[in-house]
Amino acid sequence: ELKDYYLLCFEVTQKNTDNNIFAIYKSVFNKLDLGLFISNFNTNEKGQHGYFIEANDLACKQLGYSRRELLKLNARTLNPNSNTEAIRAVGRNIKRDGEANFNAVHVGKDGTGHPVSVTAKLLFINDVAYVLSICRYNNKKQKQIDDDQIRFGRLMDLSWDELYVFNTEDLKISRANTGALDNWDILNKK
Repeated sequence: ELKDYYLLCFEVTQKNTDNNIFAIYKSVFNKLDLGLFISNFNTNEKGQHGYFIEANDLACKQLGYSRRELLKLNARTLNPNSNTEAIRAVGRNIKRDGEANFNAVHVGKDGTGHPVSVTAKLLFINDVAYVLSICRYNNKKQKQIDDDQIRFGRLMDLSWDELYVFNTEDLKISRANTGALDNWDILNKK
């Protein structure tokens, strides 16, 4: 299950379109270190559904497609080894719950499989249903970072001393170990 993700959703109408704001939103969309896909949820005028209408730079780079090539595909073509019933089950979950979390293997342009954890969220914009797929590719670098964070957390929790991790921007505590939490409990009981 994807635990951490950042999402910005915006509705830009013709009445209040500001080119600078749109450029900022597009830049944020493309700078995230998560693969993002937006697809139509309902059947379009051609009788198709699930085709991508947008993808960010990381998704294109990870899979080796140009944006133009990627926008001709859908979830089924990226996951050719998934069985049809599993894909339908994900669609039912999205429709019922408004989101679904699942693991998949996206196949890149060169045929290489890319394991991915996906959170798919149902969005409605001007009464049209879309799916935003937030993809965390399980590449070696990200796996190493995740493993290091787990090891660091375990080391922190094993320490008897009070340990705190602070956010460098606002100096708020972002993590505290068991020793620190136990001390806070003792102080609050006094």
